[in-house]
Amino acid sequence: MIQNQKFFTARWWVLALILILQTLILIFSPEEKTIGIGIKPVYLHVSLTWTGMVLLLINGFLGLAILITGREDIAGWQRSVLLGALWFYGAGFLISLYASWINWGGIPLEEPRIRGTLNVWVAALGVWVLRELIMLPRIQGVFGWIPVIFMLSGGSSSRMVLHPDNPVATSPLSIKATFLSMFGLAILLALWFIWVQKHQSKNHTEKRGE
Repeated sequence: MIQNQKFFTARWWVLALILILQTLILIFSPEEKTIGIGIKPVYLHVSLTWTGMVLLLINGFLGLAILITGREDIAGWQRSVLLGALWFYGAGFLISLYASWINWGGIPLEEPRIRGTLNVWVAALGVWVLRELIMLPRIQGVFGWIPVIFMLSGGSSSRMVLHPDNPVATSPLSIKATFLSMFGLAILLALWFIWVQKHQSKNHTEKRGE
């Protein structure tokens, strides 16, 4: 009980620190010469989307490990990582819609990248539902590659409407540093999320075994 109380206190302190650092960076982050302050939600959108993409890739590699070994403990890690990917990728997508609205005056649904992002998220959600229904580790491992295939096959498009093809690489150093700092904090936030998920799953398993 005491250990659980310490964990409960520690996890909220860690979360608060990450969120405070993200907020401070957004407040003092440089503006962009074309869209001005409108770049601030873009910083957040990119960091969360990149983190969601990293988690989807990790989910895919874990799926491959499950397919080879059939180990249930790896399937448990894949479950937490995929859930994190759903939240981070989805949050990044929603914030991108807000950024589109304030910077372009609307949401360009004809934009291939927007539709591609939505396809990846829907695929990941479908995989989550399927793996919760079919409790066979190797099958769950195979399912994990479905959103990864959608993500890798999307890529950039020559039919981009408004979305810049590679905004970070072509930005000034100060803006690049902000993107990378926000990405680093988003990765830490994802690690926090997975850490909490695994602790909760462990407690749930222990209670069921009592």
